[in-house]
Amino acid sequence: MTFFQQIQRRILPSVCLCLVMVTLPLKAGQTKGVEVVYQYSAINALLAGIYDGDMTLAGLAEHGDTGIGTINGIDGEMIVLDGHFYSIKSDGLAYKLKNDVKTPFAVMAFLKPGLESALKKAIGVDVLTARLDKLIQAKNAVQVIRIDGAFSQLKVRSEPKQNPPYRPLAVVMAEQQVNFELNNVKGTMIGFRMPGYMTGLNVPGYHFHFITEDRKRGGHVLNLEMINGQVKIGTLRGFNMELPESKLFNDVVLGSDREDELRSVEQN
Repeated sequence: MTFFQQIQRRILPSVCLCLVMVTLPLKAGQTKGVEVVYQYSAINALLAGIYDGDMTLAGLAEHGDTGIGTINGIDGEMIVLDGHFYSIKSDGLAYKLKNDVKTPFAVMAFLKPGLESALKKAIGVDVLTARLDKLIQAKNAVQVIRIDGAFSQLKVRSEPKQNPPYRPLAVVMAEQQVNFELNNVKGTMIGFRMPGYMTGLNVPGYHFHFITEDRKRGGHVLNLEMINGQVKIGTLRGFNMELPESKLFNDVVLGSDREDELRSVEQN
């Protein structure tokens, strides 16, 4: 054996060992150092009536401490803040959820604000989102948003739990949506701003859920009158989507145009 062959035999195993040791797994919520939004299922599946999923809230918690969605049977509007899960049900009250509860649709992220700003009085969701648009530079990235504020009025909604066979979401909302008005409250709005190209996967534009400061009431935000607030925004340049394994999900047609249905569900 030559001197060079002896060096190869002694050194190369050590080099390989070093390479293995420095290859560390990525943290949840990251892809190569990029902050990631995690989504379970697609909004078009929810619109089509796929109201049951296999993902537990414990599983969701691995992917974020901030989020929105619903739970199986669309039993209310789910909001996640500081790692705590709540469902605002059709009585308008917020219920803290257990880890084994399952979801058919949810969006999660770890909120690491790259931008924080005070917000002045805003009459209407459109006024508020127009101000947020001026703050956000990365229009083609997903944004996770938290607004803590005081509100003179909030119009919010929820819906009662559904039982199989499930009907499309637009039909359920048209017949059973329950609206509430909250006056002179403090609380937190959690939401996401999705680029327009996310149509079919998520809600393009802004989508907010609200819970009061005492964590007792809330819902999906339809409109508002905000006295003042403080916003935290995190930019998410990675997208991780997991799909349900159920036969219902596998069989449903998701490619159809459901934009009109989505608009009626989100804005009315």
